Amino acid sequence: MLCLEFSCADSMSTILSVDLPTKLLAFTVLQLIVYVDYKGCFSYIMASDNSINRKVIAGYMVALKVVLSEILSASMIFTVRQSQFTFRMLWIDFIALIVAAFFSAFFKMGISSARESDIKLDYMNKFLHAQENIIQTFAEIMEAKSGETGKHVRRVAEYSQLLAKKLGQGTENAAYIRVVSMMHDVGKLMIPLEILEKQGSLDENEFEVMKTHTTYGDQLLSHSNGTVMNIARDIAYEHHEKWDGSGYPRGLHGDQISLTAQIVAVADVYDALTSKRAYKDAWPPETAKAEILNQTGKHFSPAVVDAFCSCYNDIENARKAYPD
Repeated sequence: MLCLEFSCADSMSTILSVDLPTKLLAFTVLQLIVYVDYKGCFSYIMASDNSINRKVIAGYMVALKVVLSEILSASMIFTVRQSQFTFRMLWIDFIALIVAAFFSAFFKMGISSARESDIKLDYMNKFLHAQENIIQTFAEIMEAKSGETGKHVRRVAEYSQLLAKKLGQGTENAAYIRVVSMMHDVGKLMIPLEILEKQGSLDENEFEVMKTHTTYGDQLLSHSNGTVMNIARDIAYEHHEKWDGSGYPRGLHGDQISLTAQIVAVADVYDALTSKRAYKDAWPPETAKAEILNQTGKHFSPAVVDAFCSCYNDIENARKAYPD
């Protein structure tokens, strides 16, 4: 972009000048104007993590270069014929200035828009981080009550974000899913301790009580509004639904189940399989992966399982990063 800017400035100074000294003067003045106009933006423009669409900006500058080249050609024609006139054709200079100002305005608008977007994104990230800390603390207390570890909710969160991104969710949505997935078992707060802390398998009646944690989760989160809490509610209510309709609490099937719940279902089961529990030993990762694949189209969404396989190495890295 710097090369394009210098090239445009060179064409502009050639149009405005009558000889080499005035061209150098015009070029210097143009660069000073650019510096003064954009000095507050230089650090942002040069940052590697800004949201500026460089292709669009480069497109503006290429267009400006083309237009200035055409004006320069016209200027040279009139310069040849200038002996027929008693004054320089200043209107060409005026047109060049208007065109340059027009493209400069679009360029600056693009930077301002990107900068505003980055400020909002930074605020959202800070707010989400604060929410995440609160939710994680709450989730760790909840998991401790149910005999599991806080690292379980952290791992499920990491897996869920990876799967969401692989399934085409935007950065913002994937971040939301990462945070709210930690509340998938919030309804367990309403389950009696003798069931949560039971060593070994649950009997039929106890399992029926355990299943109610999904409806309790829906009820607990139903009093909060907003995008984040709506996603959390879907996950808490539906993460035990199954693709073939054999899950609970409502027997939803296929895409009747929200995508976020489909994602968390895979993340939750994979982590449960690869973690030690009071009633079982941890499965080897490859065995757990084979079970996820075996449940494609039965327990799990085929699309989510495909995403799971695509980012399996990243999921394994996340599992190792948060050991119990």
